[in-house]
Amino acid sequence: MAATRVKELAERIYIDMVCKITIAPGDPSKTKPSPEAIAKLSFKLAEAFMKVDDDSEANAEGPKEKYEVQLSDIGG
Repeated sequence: MAATRVKELAERIYIDMVCKITIAPGDPSKTKPSPEAIAKLSFKLAEAFMKVDDDSEANAEGPKEKYEVQLSDIGG
């Protein structure tokens, strides 16, 4: 399932990058990256994003320790 998430994100990144590269005004003498290079970069970016996203979700689960709050702990 993780591979599917990476592939779907990589596809979206690829499409976005190709659109931006295609319509971006630029120096005609400069060569544009090959579709294969864009695809490889898209997968690397997707994998990196998913790794950071998974790490941030693991850290956002809340406190690791349980705290017991007594009525006396609350100011009267």
